Amino acid sequence: MLDGESSKISCVNVKDGKISGMKSHDCHVFLQDYLSVVFRNILSKEVYEPLVELCVIFKQLTSKTLSSNRMNKLENDIAITLYKLEQIFPPTFF
Repeated sequence: MLDGESSKISCVNVKDGKISGMKSHDCHVFLQDYLSVVFRNILSKEVYEPLVELCVIFKQLTSKTLSSNRMNKLENDIAITLYKLEQIFPPTFF
């Protein structure tokens, strides 16, 4: 993470694959910017692409400015992205 972008992550447990001690802002940055990079070479294209779309949607929703036209497009985009995710993950995930 860039200097000053996020606070210090207190614990990374590589063995269990867990990260703890993240503040709310850290979680947002991780979800919006880094999650897509982490999964690029791990997941198949069918799983990776909807997750990246979800990251982009969250990033746009939390941007400093958001026009009503863009909001309408996001509303359509999220429906399509959720449909793609529902094809991949079990219903209990949602």
